[in-house]
Amino acid sequence: MERTIGRANMSDRNTVQSARLRGVGVPVWILLAAATGWAASVGPDAFGYVANDATVYSFVDIASTGVGVLAGADDDKAIVNIGFAFQFYGQSYTSLCLSTNGLISFGGCNIAFANQDLTASSPPGNFPTVAPLWSDLSFAARGSGAIHYQTLGAAPNRQFVVQWTNAFPINAPEGVTFQAIFFESSSRILFQYKDVNAGAGSPVSLGGRATVAIRDASGQANGRRIQWSYNVPVLKDGMALEFLPLGIAPVELGAAGPQHWVVLSLGRPTTIALSGSAVVTGSVAHVGIAANSDMTISGKARIDGKVWLSSAGRLTQTGGLIAGGVLKGAAVDGKLKLAVSDALKASTTAAGLSSTIPGVRAINIASSAGNLTITGGPGRNVLNLTELIITKGTLTLSAPPEGSFVINISRKFEVSGESSIQIAGGLMPLSVLYNATGTGDVSLSGGSAGGVPKTQVSGIVLAPNRAVLLAPSLLIGEVIAGGSKVNLEGSGKIVNPF
Repeated sequence: MERTIGRANMSDRNTVQSARLRGVGVPVWILLAAATGWAASVGPDAFGYVANDATVYSFVDIASTGVGVLAGADDDKAIVNIGFAFQFYGQSYTSLCLSTNGLISFGGCNIAFANQDLTASSPPGNFPTVAPLWSDLSFAARGSGAIHYQTLGAAPNRQFVVQWTNAFPINAPEGVTFQAIFFESSSRILFQYKDVNAGAGSPVSLGGRATVAIRDASGQANGRRIQWSYNVPVLKDGMALEFLPLGIAPVELGAAGPQHWVVLSLGRPTTIALSGSAVVTGSVAHVGIAANSDMTISGKARIDGKVWLSSAGRLTQTGGLIAGGVLKGAAVDGKLKLAVSDALKASTTAAGLSSTIPGVRAINIASSAGNLTITGGPGRNVLNLTELIITKGTLTLSAPPEGSFVINISRKFEVSGESSIQIAGGLMPLSVLYNATGTGDVSLSGGSAGGVPKTQVSGIVLAPNRAVLLAPSLLIGEVIAGGSKVNLEGSGKIVNPF
């Protein structure tokens, strides 16, 4: 019979929530150094969504393949099926409402032509809203098009594309074309602007009279909203914006977090080795090789992001693929040094936390009869364990979207066989931190079937003095390690969904 353990107390809730809500009254703009130029980031909001313009623009034109609706319409709506269950602010939706006026709503329809500041007021109906370009738009003008929509791909990586094709702003001489794409596996939302110039003198051009945002019900009051712009011409043709939920980090990871890396060595030194058909992928798939660490990649291994290589580090490639290339230089060294510092601070902070579930001191699951569910509440849930060993079975961590887990492990951390650590109840991978203090290997292994790893773990593995072995297994999250090595072998895979 599966065991269930509930949270004992809520002592850290107020501290966590006050830290998490910093900056949500006014959008927080952060400049991020990219490989070329600068990018802007807004958030996180009270749920954990962030937005940035660093993503690659790649317009998916469905004008000739998608279903067209609302041609010839003005201030009108259409309710359509997504084709899969999409998670938005912790709720699941299979349909949504499209408005001619450049916005999408869940659970009801809003066709208002007058856009609003979503940080200060609630739109009609107070529905959860996605607004790629909320303005007074129409398809009734001569030469205008329609809203097109289409579900692309195969489960669990489907995409739902909504495209406003040649929508005419009020009194504008030209139409605009833009789209919103919803990603099944990551709950990511991508806005892409093919043409946002409505003609000479039009105040709507470049978003000058529009709201670009996402928000939950009552977002102006509860902080669950990210507003990129309101009546400011900050958009441009060929621009992309992404909105994605990161969850609530239980401790501050800063420059070491999964917004920056999928694998980060701390340079103690550490050798990162990818071999076989190992894959490092996800929304952010960068590998950081700090200080005097090394990296080897061979066989058919693949890194979908960039490798950030310190001046004292070394890269040996005898095969495999680094899709994003290799970055070096003073700026790279600076970012890696900051990431190492932030990672060590995060581990120390986590290790100093008192348990909020004091009855659990060790977890050892050897069969499905010993499967365990630990249910936490909002805020930070802390487990201080001597060991976490799963040789055959499942540990489930459950908490609402506002919840997080810190699991401090002082001795053995091993997940093997056909085993998994799952998350439930709205909890997200970023919201789970495994802080493996002490020494010894962190081992995630279990073989594979048909190229699919049998062992699966969700969360961030932080091991300042330990080696991390994934041979093979699937980790949905990030690895930060300062031990002798990080080995990703066979069909092992790390997916960063952030």
